[in-house]
Amino acid sequence: MSLRFGSQVQAVPREADLKLIDVVVGVITDDQDRVLIQQRTDGPFAGQWEFPGGKREAGESYFDALVRELREENGIDVRRSSPLIHITHRYPDRAVSLNTFFIDRYDGTPGGVEGQAVRWVSRRALFDADLLAADRPLTVAINLPHEYLITPPLSRNPDTKSFIDSLDRALARGVRLVCLRAPALSADAYERLARLVAACCARSGARLLLHGDAQRVTLVRELGAAGLHLGNGSAQDLRARPVDADVLLAMTARSARDIDLAHAIGADFATLDWPGFTDSVTEALLPVYAMGGMRRADIGQVRAQGGQGIAATRALWNV
Repeated sequence: MSLRFGSQVQAVPREADLKLIDVVVGVITDDQDRVLIQQRTDGPFAGQWEFPGGKREAGESYFDALVRELREENGIDVRRSSPLIHITHRYPDRAVSLNTFFIDRYDGTPGGVEGQAVRWVSRRALFDADLLAADRPLTVAINLPHEYLITPPLSRNPDTKSFIDSLDRALARGVRLVCLRAPALSADAYERLARLVAACCARSGARLLLHGDAQRVTLVRELGAAGLHLGNGSAQDLRARPVDADVLLAMTARSARDIDLAHAIGADFATLDWPGFTDSVTEALLPVYAMGGMRRADIGQVRAQGGQGIAATRALWNV
């Protein structure tokens, strides 16, 4: 099953003077961890599917708007929610600011109060639903954890056993997304270590992204790795997505402009340094992890600012 959407929406330049529409979106789950989606009944996107929600009214808090919309549209009263991510989607004539919330406790039975069709789908099946383009990054976010381990620096002759032992301990503590970053290693040494790391991640059900440039795509395929993480410099000359739609693509970003580049090349998510994170993530078009001295205790703050979670080495490796 595809890990992302094969098509990509062309980004509108950030400088464009676009009307901004502020909306709230609810990702409603049931006791089988399925997600509710509903079908649009009118307008230019009639027939396509979306997550429930609607426009925020003047003077409303985001939470109050969420409660009102889900009561009116779906007949439920929200009892517990948490921030998911903040996404800005740009159409040619307007931009939509999606403030999204994960909802796992509510009263009532969700339905289509306004006559819209609704259905429950698994998190992975969301990738195959005919979702609005604006909602597609949310599907990636729903299927990503809030922690992303970037492995620590290695010497040219690393202690492989110690490295794998430390990785095993990190995985035992719940890490489920790993980037193997080892720029000091030769290509052959990196491949040997990547094979060991891939086996280690497979045993724990974790997903592994290899770090490097587009030339590492072949190794991603050989190892059955989950994807590729491009360094900032490796992405600057790309004009299209360098990997197929069934693997993840990540990119290291340093600025809001890099976030736009990540989206333009079809990346599924990005990492961004914490200084300046809030300003840059406000108009992000894809999930973004904060990095740079981040701790597990910072996850709540990052999510409150619209981020996916933390990308960290020390905090996730040496706990």
